[in-house]
Amino acid sequence: IDARVAPYNRVKPGDTVCLEAGKRDKLVIKNFKGNKNKVITFTNFGGKVFFVYKHLKGNSHEIAIDIQNSRYFRLTGNVDPSYLYGLKVDGDYQFGIQARNRSSDFEMDHISILNTGQPGIHTGTRPNCPDGNDDNMYDYDNDGVAKGDLDDVTTQDNFIQYNTVIHDISL
Repeated sequence: IDARVAPYNRVKPGDTVCLEAGKRDKLVIKNFKGNKNKVITFTNFGGKVFFVYKHLKGNSHEIAIDIQNSRYFRLTGNVDPSYLYGLKVDGDYQFGIQARNRSSDFEMDHISILNTGQPGIHTGTRPNCPDGNDDNMYDYDNDGVAKGDLDDVTTQDNFIQYNTVIHDISL
């Protein structure tokens, strides 16, 4: 789900995005921006959401829930008190959840993560060469160009990850 594309481009600070109960293999959340006083909440709805994937002849998904270029959000599996962990990852993933590509100011809670190859949760943004000489990983300014685009370079001067809160996670 991409906040740059309809219908998700109508999501605004303070909104809740419901993830319908059921099984899926992965979820990509990108380009969402809440604000300090009104976060955007992503949560299960109508029961548990299961992320299950098994390798099939070399195919694999690196990440069950991949969050990119998002700020002031909450990923929670606790909207329904019937479920302590309303979001569950169990499969051959490298990471259960990854928040990357300039994601900052977020909270993750009430999520169960099992059987991943690496740590269940990974957060961080990889820097680029300041001169844009490498392959930039993300089109932050949404101009259709990432490689060699100096506006898409990430350095310590233009990005710091703040306010990362992770709690009530079952690993």
